[in-house]
Amino acid sequence: MKTGRSIFYFGQRHNLYQRQTVPLSITFDHANSDPYVLNNLMQTYQNLLITV
Repeated sequence: MKTGRSIFYFGQRHNLYQRQTVPLSITFDHANSDPYVLNNLMQTYQNLLITV
């Protein structure tokens, strides 16, 4: 059931080429979420994966 809330789904972790990867799927309604904020979230997420 769609509620207008953002949905975050994290997949199974993998080590690929000596880097940890974690698939992420985000579903959001542009009326309730700002793509700029989502972009900042994705950049922070990628930086965290790089530093781990």
